[in-house]
Amino acid sequence: MNVDGARSSDAGGSGGRPDERFPHLAAVRYDVGMEGVLVSVVANVNLTARRGTIAYVQPVTNHRPLPLPQRSDVAIRTRSDNGEQLDEFPVEAKLDSELQPEEDRTGLVDAILPLHAATRTIELLIGGEVVDTYRAGSPPPAARAVHPVALDGHDLRVGVQFDRALEDSHTYAVQVSTDRGHTWQTVGVGLKEQTVTVDRRHLADGHEVQVRVISTNGISSQMVTAEPFRLRDPNAPL
Repeated sequence: MNVDGARSSDAGGSGGRPDERFPHLAAVRYDVGMEGVLVSVVANVNLTARRGTIAYVQPVTNHRPLPLPQRSDVAIRTRSDNGEQLDEFPVEAKLDSELQPEEDRTGLVDAILPLHAATRTIELLIGGEVVDTYRAGSPPPAARAVHPVALDGHDLRVGVQFDRALEDSHTYAVQVSTDRGHTWQTVGVGLKEQTVTVDRRHLADGHEVQVRVISTNGISSQMVTAEPFRLRDPNAPL
């Protein structure tokens, strides 16, 4: 089991796992104490070698924090801008299935945590030692242009331009709607490239499609919804 949500899988920008748990990524404010934020943290861990990497960090709003274990070898620690420790949460590591006795105990952390609004650094700990660190950068840029750039078979390619360059800590998610924004389907998270590929088999020809882009530094986010456009059959005569 492995997640690499912070990187795109090819030059087309289709990276990140499609995920329908986060239909409202933009509204990051949540009642979790001192105007904190609710954040999904996903990490790959190797408990035997005591190694791990934070795959991605995304703000969410439509979930309550799940119960956390009282004790665990794995924890998430948060710090403020000046390095002050804010919280430390024990988190469950879901081990990969069918591990052989001689294999390392590898698995996945997938936790939804109520973080303090002052959080700027997220640390992954195994056995009390920091094995990876995520640092939220400056506020993310907003998309200033979202438009279809090509149709290729069953795929729709959408171009995204931002009002300033994405920094290393910035990623974005893309959602699509075919019912004038009543419901949204997440088609990519953890994106970095300026184009994203959408599988058109989920989008009927002749329907109006809206695309919205949510850029984030992991703690805060910006959302922009594009004007709707109508899909046509790429094989239909002009």
